[in-house]
Amino acid sequence: MSTTRSSNLNGNIPSIVFAGEIIVKPDSQLETRVIPEYELVYFPKRSHTRYLLGDQTYEVSAPGFIITRPGEQHAYFFDPLEATRHLFIHFTVQEQAALELELLRRAVWITSYNTLLPTLLRDIMNISYSEGFHWKVRCNRLLGVVLEELNAQLCQEEAHGQLSRPIRSPQLKAALQFIDENLNRNFRISEVASFTGWTQSHLSRVVKEYTGLSPSLFIMNKRIERACQLLLYGELTGIKEVAYAIGFDDEQYFCRCFRRVTGMSASEYRTAYGDARFQNLYPVDDRDTAYPLNQWFYFSGSNIRLMKTSQKGVDGEE
Repeated sequence: MSTTRSSNLNGNIPSIVFAGEIIVKPDSQLETRVIPEYELVYFPKRSHTRYLLGDQTYEVSAPGFIITRPGEQHAYFFDPLEATRHLFIHFTVQEQAALELELLRRAVWITSYNTLLPTLLRDIMNISYSEGFHWKVRCNRLLGVVLEELNAQLCQEEAHGQLSRPIRSPQLKAALQFIDENLNRNFRISEVASFTGWTQSHLSRVVKEYTGLSPSLFIMNKRIERACQLLLYGELTGIKEVAYAIGFDDEQYFCRCFRRVTGMSASEYRTAYGDARFQNLYPVDDRDTAYPLNQWFYFSGSNIRLMKTSQKGVDGEE
C-alpha cells in the first residue's frame, strides 16, 4: 500500500464494555462529552445527523460508521426532523493493537459498503441478549472481525481510491447482464447503452466509475476471462474455436489480446493452469457474485487465477 501500513489486530481481540441499539427522537442532542474507551457507532440509513469532533463536523450523508477514540471531545446533533436509529458499541483494545490498526489510530467516518458488517453487529446484539454459550467471547470475536473489515476498507480506499461496491443501479445491472449474455458475438457499446436506456457517454462514465475501466476495456477483459474458462474446462479444443466462441472474428487479434491481458499465450495458459479438477466444471455464462466462480482461493501459496486484469488495452490505451 502506498499511503498506509498493512496492519491488523494480530490476535488481540477487543473487549466490549457495553453495546446497544436505540432510536432517538427528532432534534435530540448528545452534548459534548469525553469517553474512556473506543466507541463504534453504526447508522443504517442516511440522515441529517451531525457528529462534531473538535472543530470538525461530519454529516451522516449515507449509511456508515463513526469511530471515537478515548479522550476525544465530541458531540452528536441528531436529525431535526426524523427519529434516528443507530447501534453503538463501547470497547477497549490492547495499546499495541490500537497503535497498529489504522482504523483506530485516525479514522472518523467510514461509509458502509460491506453488507456483512451490519449483520455481524446485530449478531452481537442478539448473542449478548440471549447470553448463550460463551456469549462474551463470541461477541468480542465478532467485533474483532468488524474492526478488521472496516480497517481493510479504509486501507483499500486510500491505496486504490475506490472499492468494489454493491451494484444498486438497475441500468448498470442491465448493462453488465447484457455484456455477460452477449460475449459470444461482436457488439458495439451503443447497443449496451440502448439496452439500458442511457446515452453512450453516461454509460461510459458509470462503468468507468464502478469498474475503473472504460466499457471497451471492461468488455475485452470479460471476453478474455471467458476464454480462460473455455481453455481450461470447456469442450472446445482449438484456439480458433475459443476465439470465435467469445466474439472474435480474427484469431490473431484474439491471441494478441489474450497475451496483453494475461501475460502469456493461450496455449501457454492452458499448459500452465490445466488441472484435472477442472474437467467437470461448467463454463460460467453469467455471475451473481462479486468474486469469480470456478476458482480456488488458497490461504497459503498461490491461488489458481483464471486471468490477471490489465489496466491497459491491447494497444496500451486506457
